[in-house]
Amino acid sequence: MDSKYAQRPQRVRLPQIHIGTPPELLHGLKLIIPVLLFLVSFSPPLKRCLLHLKNRRFYKINEINRFNLVISLTDLCMSLSSLYLDAFYACAKAGHFTQAANLIHITQSALSQRIAKLEDELGTTLFVRLSSGIKLTPAGEELLRYCKSREALERDCLGKIRGNHNKQLQGVIRIGGFSSIMRSAVLPALTPLLKKNPHLKLQMLSKEMDELPTLLRRGEIDYMIHYNEWVKDDIETRLLGNERNICVERSGYRGPEVFLDHDENDQTTAKYLKMIKSKKSYERRYLDDVYGLIDGVKNGIGRAIVPEHLIQSERKIRIVDDKNVLHFPVIMHFYKQPYYTELHTHIIQHLELGVPKILGTN
Repeated sequence: MDSKYAQRPQRVRLPQIHIGTPPELLHGLKLIIPVLLFLVSFSPPLKRCLLHLKNRRFYKINEINRFNLVISLTDLCMSLSSLYLDAFYACAKAGHFTQAANLIHITQSALSQRIAKLEDELGTTLFVRLSSGIKLTPAGEELLRYCKSREALERDCLGKIRGNHNKQLQGVIRIGGFSSIMRSAVLPALTPLLKKNPHLKLQMLSKEMDELPTLLRRGEIDYMIHYNEWVKDDIETRLLGNERNICVERSGYRGPEVFLDHDENDQTTAKYLKMIKSKKSYERRYLDDVYGLIDGVKNGIGRAIVPEHLIQSERKIRIVDDKNVLHFPVIMHFYKQPYYTELHTHIIQHLELGVPKILGTN
């Protein structure tokens, strides 16, 4: 572009828009957006003006007839800098400015400036600075999900453009859930997908129930398996089946009334005894996870309420009462996206097909 035109953006005349019916509005936007993009790229004062309008909330056009449009002038005119987003993403993953600067090979000062400029453009704080590092704010958590979606979509798009002749999927499956379901059901359900696509990476986390929503919200996992449905407008859920929990003991057990739980907050035994209306007093022992409970039962140190599918091949264990079953739903959660990658589609398909078979609820 000739420099003499770049120096005089004020001479460009903006076409007038008559905001009436939705078609007229959309036609007007098609005309004005390229001009605004040009002006913003060469005129810092106009950019500051638009940011001022954004902060004053003068730019929104809400619910125009049946289209229910919400249009942000600054969003239409300016896109977030890739440099700023890469700096933010590195910080979010590293949890510390120094480590993030090393990841993207820039100085810590340059990294801090990029984060400050990004926060200035967005008009919000993305990190809370702590003595131990940095922590994402709710706005930062939202932007992190955007960065991860952007990364996944870019990988998906480039694979299609470059022509993946082997038709193999690439990317990372980040999934977290409770211990009784991850190794026994989720991993076997995903195994065919992983074998067919050797470049796929897998990150599985087994955590307590109360820890999982935080991991999903912070973007540390993309899929969460939970007993309880997390009802939110931006969350999608899939019921993968029901886990059947039964009371078991070692064959020939004659010990005291002792039940094994994960920890003192584990309410599984209490729920089971309430369901069968038992009022007997009992002692508790804690063995961390479900596999610890099974080992404890086999060693004869107490009874436990465990998923039926985990003890079917255990010869040393017997079912105390096969008529009373405590059911827990197995629900998968993930954030809604405007577009889902091919990898996401395959993950959902394999889990919805494989997990119910393993649980015996298909």
